[in-house]
Amino acid sequence: VTLALTVDRYNMSTELKEVKAASECDPKSEICVTTKDQKLVSVPRGPWMKSKLLKDLWADSDGSDVMEIPLEEIDFETLKHVHEFLNHYTEEEPQELEKPMRPRLKDYLKSDWDKDYLWNKLLEGGDEKKHEALLKTVLAANYLLIDSLRDLCCAMLADMFRGKTVRRILDMFGIEEDYGPEQQRQVEEQYPWMKVKEEGEEEKKDEEEKKD
Repeated sequence: VTLALTVDRYNMSTELKEVKAASECDPKSEICVTTKDQKLVSVPRGPWMKSKLLKDLWADSDGSDVMEIPLEEIDFETLKHVHEFLNHYTEEEPQELEKPMRPRLKDYLKSDWDKDYLWNKLLEGGDEKKHEALLKTVLAANYLLIDSLRDLCCAMLADMFRGKTVRRILDMFGIEEDYGPEQQRQVEEQYPWMKVKEEGEEEKKDEEEKKD
């Protein structure tokens, strides 16, 4: 019975749940946040201490009162994606990513969980054009100061851009307006991994890879 209660308490402590009032949160183990879409949510303190923002705010409090933090840039669905990552890595650290990333990300990542999280959770059905969750998650990770999640999402975006022509990148993001050589040069200087290929170069590479 004691073991069952311990396991149940542990499961509850890692749960993300909507609440009606901040008073429903346990100040010793939970933090209340308000999302962009006006949902009041209880997040477990343990996993969320990987957020430097929440950790610093917690350190500034005396722990006796429930903390209610407005997260005006993060909606509830994105919060759930962030929580899934933090909850998974409560007891361990995610893989450290090399910079710049040389191999393809799917070949480089050791964790099948990371691959599933990126390609099936943040990209809808693995479709690069359905990347809204990925973009929202990287912005949330940056806002919350969760370096490991931010770096993982950025590596995914870099991998999506790699080897693509300007036109294909714009198409991927649904952007119809093109930009000139000067803007392209500035982007490539700032982000070398985004250096695009000439039209036809990518198709040639794809054909060579198929032959191999």
